[in-house]
Amino acid sequence: MNEVNAFKKQVEGSTQTKILDQNKENIISQNDTSLVSASMSGSYERQASVWCGVPAIGWAYINQDYNAHINNGYFESIEFLGDSYKTYFSLGAWTPIRSWYELSYYRTYVDIYMKGVLDYSFKLGLISTTGTFLYTDSNC
Repeated sequence: MNEVNAFKKQVEGSTQTKILDQNKENIISQNDTSLVSASMSGSYERQASVWCGVPAIGWAYINQDYNAHINNGYFESIEFLGDSYKTYFSLGAWTPIRSWYELSYYRTYVDIYMKGVLDYSFKLGLISTTGTFLYTDSNC
């Protein structure tokens, strides 16, 4: 009887050890996954989108598509994919002039500027105004 009880304790002890070891592995792998997502690296296609309803007279957005090059969770550079453009409805028409970006000192966020002309056509003629829209991307 004592031998059977000793054997049972040995089996139960090894089973508990295996379960504890498996739990440790799960915790480690969960932590590894969160560390990987926190330190992104690569090129990611993104879109800067700023509401321009008041100056454009309507419900519209000025957009700029771009690739964000990220290394270990820090912005390295930005590559614009074409010119900025307007989406949705407004009385003003958008003509892009240029887009540019500025990286923060620690490269944790980037400011994207979209400059262009908003043209309004009325019975009295054409009214134009130049505007610059700012989008801040801090999701790296």
